[in-house]
Amino acid sequence: MNNPRPDLSEPLAALVERALARVRQAHGGALPAALEPQLRRLAVVSDFALDTLARQPELLDLLRQDDPPPVPLPVLEPGQPAQWPAQLRRYRAAASTRLIWRDVLGLDDVDATLAGATCLAEACLQLGLGALEGEFARRHGTVRAADGGVQRLVVFGLGKLGGGELNFSSDVDLVYAYPQGGDSDGPRPLAAEEYFARLGQQLARLLDETTVDGFCHRVDLRLRPFGNAGRVALSFAGMDQYFQREGRDWERYAWLKARAVAGDVGAGEAWLQELRPFVYRRYLDYTALDGLREMKAAITAEVARRDRLDDIKRGPGGIREIEFLVQSLQLIRGGREDSLRERRLLPALSALVALGQVDAGDGAALAQAYRFLRRLENRLQMLRDAQTHALPEDALDRERIARGLGFADWPALMQALQQQRDKVSTEFALLLAPRR
Repeated sequence: MNNPRPDLSEPLAALVERALARVRQAHGGALPAALEPQLRRLAVVSDFALDTLARQPELLDLLRQDDPPPVPLPVLEPGQPAQWPAQLRRYRAAASTRLIWRDVLGLDDVDATLAGATCLAEACLQLGLGALEGEFARRHGTVRAADGGVQRLVVFGLGKLGGGELNFSSDVDLVYAYPQGGDSDGPRPLAAEEYFARLGQQLARLLDETTVDGFCHRVDLRLRPFGNAGRVALSFAGMDQYFQREGRDWERYAWLKARAVAGDVGAGEAWLQELRPFVYRRYLDYTALDGLREMKAAITAEVARRDRLDDIKRGPGGIREIEFLVQSLQLIRGGREDSLRERRLLPALSALVALGQVDAGDGAALAQAYRFLRRLENRLQMLRDAQTHALPEDALDRERIARGLGFADWPALMQALQQQRDKVSTEFALLLAPRR
């Protein structure tokens, strides 16, 4: 076989040509010659992207532009809920393929890719919630506050969604709340708690369920007060009561990045300001420090598991160690240092360096390791749109990941990865050393 990419192995070159043939067929049997080299690079990195281009050939017209613009938002027509899942899934697939394209061609760095994945998730949440709110208003009316004002659901994004750092194929950690109790004013009225719980559950299903078009976003609601045993949506007063009486150290860590991402964003952000004294204590006692040490010990125990050695998130020197290192220092110092109350990891790390809490050289090394690991994480997930953090065992997948990242082969990538992991492990080991 004539190999148009002699730098690739024969099996990988054949895979690339088969993928291009599918796209070519979907595009009427021919592709613009200028696009073929770019599509070959894309085919090395992502089956998901090539499959999407075969299903949505019109997407090539957008991608062939020098600076491909965002994919247009779909219009979820009122009264047509059966169409919404397919519309959202097609939109998410197209917008995700654009993210891969921009990453592979060097148009976006890893920071921009993470921000783009976050914006995509927010757009889907806002589209889905807006459409469902219209349906609920027709059936149940809207929930009224004591002053007669309209209330909306507040959707909080935690974790990487809240921090604007969502990886390519991630779940989204959500917590639902609403400003205050009341009743809806429609033909079939509901109490606020039931109204917003039903609305939140339907939003999760709209995004999460796998259909013939795939899924939109995996939704995780387990970080809400009392976890799976808790109510799906709580009033702000109920949230306040929970954190005053039940709030635990790990929840301070979880809510550090929290951000209102859909619904009544203004009310959500105002409530988060009220939660800040819980997250950032002005004076940190030994009990709180011991809580952080226990969290570190749990991470260390997980890292030591043999099945985590190839996990770039939970394994040794992985993403979780960097996150814990930065966020624990934020919790310790953030009560007295406003600059540390930052949702995004890299700006928080820069603030720690500026305050002398992290050495400048160590901070630069951690930032480099973080970007390296997050880029590798994205590429592992871009391959087949899978929520994975495990290094592949298959030889062909290894070649695809290594070559797509610009390495000569898998051993070269592994050598670079180990260098980054060693930096992280060294810094993590020094964090929160036990009291003597």
